[in-house]
Amino acid sequence: MKPLYFIAIALTIPLLCCAQGEGAFGKRLVIGSSVTHIWEDNPEVSNTHNETTWEKNIAVSLTPSLYFGLSHKHIFTWGSSVEQGLNDKARYNLFGAFIQYDFLPRDVSRLIAEASYYVGDYCTCGDLDPYRVAGLSYLGWGLAYDLPIWRGLSLDLGFTAHYILNNIQPFSYTYTQYIIGLNYTLNRGA
Repeated sequence: MKPLYFIAIALTIPLLCCAQGEGAFGKRLVIGSSVTHIWEDNPEVSNTHNETTWEKNIAVSLTPSLYFGLSHKHIFTWGSSVEQGLNDKARYNLFGAFIQYDFLPRDVSRLIAEASYYVGDYCTCGDLDPYRVAGLSYLGWGLAYDLPIWRGLSLDLGFTAHYILNNIQPFSYTYTQYIIGLNYTLNRGA
């Protein structure tokens, strides 16, 4: 039942904010993609756990400062930082919605704070390498900066942290991701 509350809140807040907008709904559409690679060495084990995340997202402006968007993350893993010689490969998915607040609404660049809700199967649980658990819910937050490069294209630099909301035994830890990607912004009426 908890996921339904988060989805309802994620959809209601943007709609309420649209009523207060200055005709900015849909004025900007931001399409983005990023690739992140993280590795974890363990001196007691000869191999390394590797994880590559490919994120695709799209966001629409609701007000000059507020954006609502959807995201999908493919997470590819191989190797292990726990078990000697293990080199299994796996692929995981996270799907979600996010709300972003732009602190520089009148500027071409964007300084962003983000809150998100995801569902997926990537469990950062216990003392083991991450593994698959279906039906997980994540609450996330992040910060980013879009640095304009050329004609609507910008360099997206930031990080996100995702907390698993499910009760995982013995414990779960935060899935964090640094972001280096590209965004393309379409401006209506520009």
